[in-house]
Amino acid sequence: MSASTSSSDPSSSSSSSSSLTSATGSNKSPRVLSRASAATASSSSSSLASTSRADAIAALYACSNKLTDAGDKASEHQDACVAFLNAASAAAASSTSEAEKNLAAQSIPRFCAAFPELMERSLNAMFDLCEENNSLIRIYVIRGLPALVKGGAPFHKVLDVLRQLLLVDD
Repeated sequence: MSASTSSSDPSSSSSSSSSLTSATGSNKSPRVLSRASAATASSSSSSLASTSRADAIAALYACSNKLTDAGDKASEHQDACVAFLNAASAAAASSTSEAEKNLAAQSIPRFCAAFPELMERSLNAMFDLCEENNSLIRIYVIRGLPALVKGGAPFHKVLDVLRQLLLVDD
């Protein structure tokens, strides 16, 4: 009866592993098990990261669809625009995928006109995307900057960034 009690008790499982170590006379078995469990945890976290990336991209597409479907009432969906700004701001920390950055670079200029209170943040997000190594993202940003100016962004700031982009050898 005590054997069934000890197998369900979590504290007894640690004592059974220590008895395994003392019975074998070495720590090799538990270390091998911990390496195997670490490898399993590593592979599951990488698959979790790829799943979260796919979820993040799907969420950005959902935000784009929400703003597109809203039409003239897009200003009621500020949270959807903020999702694009967050994706672009995370680009500076390199925690977003290329697809998220591409989608943000294309969507921020498209939808920022409905949110004048987010214009400064939109402009800063686009400037963050200008620093990307991927030339396609920078092209999307350059194409989107005129829409930001039409929406009310300060012309002189955009002009300064375009001047700096001319010096890039890409």
